[in-house]
Amino acid sequence: MNWKDKLVWNLERFGLAPPKRFLNRSDVRPVLVNSIPKSGTHLLESLLCKNNVYYRRLLPTYNPRIHSIDILTTQIARMQKGEVLFSHFPYSATLDRSLKDHDVASIFLLRDPRDIVISNAHFIPTLKKHVHFRALAHLTFDERLDILIRGSESLEVPSIFEKYEPFVPWVEHADLVLRFETLSKNASAEVKEESMRKIMDLTGAIFSWKDTKTDSTQNTTFRKGISGEWSSILNEEQKTLFYENSVIRSLGYR
Repeated sequence: MNWKDKLVWNLERFGLAPPKRFLNRSDVRPVLVNSIPKSGTHLLESLLCKNNVYYRRLLPTYNPRIHSIDILTTQIARMQKGEVLFSHFPYSATLDRSLKDHDVASIFLLRDPRDIVISNAHFIPTLKKHVHFRALAHLTFDERLDILIRGSESLEVPSIFEKYEPFVPWVEHADLVLRFETLSKNASAEVKEESMRKIMDLTGAIFSWKDTKTDSTQNTTFRKGISGEWSSILNEEQKTLFYENSVIRSLGYR
């Protein structure tokens, strides 16, 4: 994305052009999008913020490694109609209660963990501030991938299963569960439209898929925008680890 496109996108998503943050949107519920990292947060942000409906305040995507739950619940309490907030928080009763107390719609966005580890194995060497950059960036892709799946105590890298087990309760507690696979490039038009109908039913907003970017033009972390890549990259032993793990099945993947 060049600087002009980035400027236009930032003005749009932060509600400045068009001036969505200054319009009366009393019929549109505020939304928290809580996601497992690398699950398509930027894609869903585009869907919500490029349709003249939602905007996000100048706030980060809240991450429990950096932000406390008190900071996140404080921001939830301040949300106005038409706002969307983003976070990567595992389930907690405190967060769930805050969402309900303030009538903030919760969307849990997730992605097949097998594709997530592949995405992270590609992504980590490109970002020095990544929590596992020092431990993994110098390794080969295959070495990074295997460690991300199995974990490593010596490198202080949790397995994919340990990392995502705390997110599992959101499947039951979120107002809407969305899967990256229903929004990605290789999803059918019918599947995409069904996901949009679910969002509209939850929020009261009206969306148009044609305005949504589904490629890598908006964010450098958005690599291919497709699902199912794992089937041709993981070896049989790695696939078996996923098949046999209850966390993966609890998230709805087989």
